[in-house]
Amino acid sequence: MNFGEFKDMYDLIPDESLIKFWDPILDSLGKGLGSLIYRIFHRPIEYKIVNEAALNDFVDQMSQKMRNIPDDFRDPSKLGLVLETLQNSVYQLNQEEIRAMFANLVANLADKRKNSTITPRYVYILSQLGYEDAVFLRELVHQNGESVLHARKAAINNNHIDKYISDYFLYFSGEKKVLSGFKPTINVLESLGIIKETDEKLEYGIEDDSIVEKLDEKAENDQDGTWLYRSISITSFGMDFLKYVVG
Repeated sequence: MNFGEFKDMYDLIPDESLIKFWDPILDSLGKGLGSLIYRIFHRPIEYKIVNEAALNDFVDQMSQKMRNIPDDFRDPSKLGLVLETLQNSVYQLNQEEIRAMFANLVANLADKRKNSTITPRYVYILSQLGYEDAVFLRELVHQNGESVLHARKAAINNNHIDKYISDYFLYFSGEKKVLSGFKPTINVLESLGIIKETDEKLEYGIEDDSIVEKLDEKAENDQDGTWLYRSISITSFGMDFLKYVVG
C-alpha cells in the first residue's frame, strides 16, 4: 500500500488516534493491520455506516492494549484471524460494550502468550452478540465465580406449582443485586456454549430471606409464594471466552 492510499484513509478519518495505532506494533503486524483497516473500514466510514468516533475509539483501544504487550510476545502469526475479527466488527462498532470486546480479541490475537487457544469460534460468537448479551457477560465477569440465580416466583399448592406469579429475575451473589430481563440473552449464551443453566425444580426454592427480600422488592411482588431458581454456571469454554474477549 503506497503513501497516497494511506493519505486517503487519514482524510476519511481525521483523528490523531489512528496514527497512534502504528507505533506499538511490530513492523510485520503493523503493516498488515494498516492495510486491513484501510480496506475494511474506508467504505463504511465514507458512507456513514460506521461512526467515525466509534472507529477512532476502537483503534485507540487496540493501540493501548498492543502497547502493553512486551516485544518478545508480539506475534503476527494470527493475522488471518485478525482479518476475520475486523471484518466481523464492522457493523458492531457503534455498541460500546461490543467494541471493547473486539479490541480485546484483536489484541489477544497479537499476544503469543494467549493466542494459541483462540479459534474462529471466538470470532463467530462475538459476531452473534447483541448489546444485552455483552452487558450480561460483563456482569458475569464482575461476579468473580460467585453464583448467579435465575428465579421466578410461584404459588405452591400441595407441593405442586399452581401458577407462576412473577417474571424471571437474576440474582448476582457476588454483588448481591437483582436485575430483570435477560431471558433471551441466557438462551443465546447457553446455545453458544458460554453458560449452562440447571433445570427448575420445586425443591430449588430460595430460603435465604435476604435474597427473597431483594427479589420481592425488585419484582414489586408481596404475594405469598416461593422463589424457584435455575442456577447459571460458566462452562470451561465460557471461562476462556470471558478471559480473552470480555476481559
